[in-house]
Amino acid sequence: MRKIAIVGGGIAGLTCALALAARGISSTIFEQATALKEVGAGIQLSPNAVKPLQALGLMSAINGFASAPRSIDIYAGRSGSHIVQLPLGASIEKQFGAPYLSVHRADLQLALAQACERSPFIAINLGAQIERVPLENGQADIFGDFFDLVIAADGVNSKLRKQCFALEPVDTGLIAWRTTVPMNERPQAFSNHSTTLCLGRSAHLVTYPIASGLELNAVAILPVGTHINDGFNQWSSKWTPLFKGDQEWLDWPLRAAPRLPSRMSAPFVFMGDAAHAMLPFAAQGGAMAIEDAFTLATAIAKLDDDSQSLQKWASFRENRSEKVAALARQNKHIYHLPAPLALARNSSMALLGAKRLMARQNWIYGFDATAWSPNSSD
Repeated sequence: MRKIAIVGGGIAGLTCALALAARGISSTIFEQATALKEVGAGIQLSPNAVKPLQALGLMSAINGFASAPRSIDIYAGRSGSHIVQLPLGASIEKQFGAPYLSVHRADLQLALAQACERSPFIAINLGAQIERVPLENGQADIFGDFFDLVIAADGVNSKLRKQCFALEPVDTGLIAWRTTVPMNERPQAFSNHSTTLCLGRSAHLVTYPIASGLELNAVAILPVGTHINDGFNQWSSKWTPLFKGDQEWLDWPLRAAPRLPSRMSAPFVFMGDAAHAMLPFAAQGGAMAIEDAFTLATAIAKLDDDSQSLQKWASFRENRSEKVAALARQNKHIYHLPAPLALARNSSMALLGAKRLMARQNWIYGFDATAWSPNSSD
């Protein structure tokens, strides 16, 4: 029986431990924080992220705090004009077999952590500061205990990635300002039941309901060095009241993971933000981590029958996550276009219409991690 360590107790690490446990495989989580609590605010869970959570039996807990936006409404930030509405809600659940949800990260992590604590297959070590992992005879020595496989889920600033590949995270030149607002105190231009996406020159703003619709999560993306109070002065007055309230905005510099030579460096396997932290312009960072976690557990479970299952997993996940990251980079340029290119973008989106715009997401939303195997063609 292989001994498996998971370094990092975030969404990726906890999901992986649960996916392994569902297959009867034990693991030990090492988390540097003294308590399992997520940094940040909201996270969007598209159907490809929800399906693994369904398979792990977590939906009863998640439905207790999730919101299900009915649509994504896209606007021009400066004029305030509506560009197009993309349907979510029942239509997306019918098409893909799982809903599109928005949640508070802390709520999701708590649900995952509680499920881990209930599992006899999972041990959690908190306050475990790991700078390097010594190797001895091909095994990893973590605080005097030896492991055959170490799953590196230690985030964009991964210490294990630095140890194995000497690679540091990449500054993107962008900063995310985040806040939450009680839903009954939100400016009325922002929907209480849908996602609002406002596009502007070198900036964009997205809001969506979380906490069972009781709060509005807001994320504003600006160039590094631009304060939230200064980034939207030229925007329509329908949006600017959001920036003048009493709520606290927290700034979070956006960093990306460097391209790894491989997802593997025995006995280490990299997943989540440690492997592919990406810009948030496709709303897929969390989803890719959940996909990674579930499919990696499948690959590990298949090792006795297929010695190449981890290599097959690594190749598949490298290709898929890079394709999604490339889409996010492309969306960054599209979202932040200046005039007159922004006018052409708005007209093109309106002419394409919701059906064709949503069809472009099919390859993302339609992926089912629970059906993947090392011999899958995709």
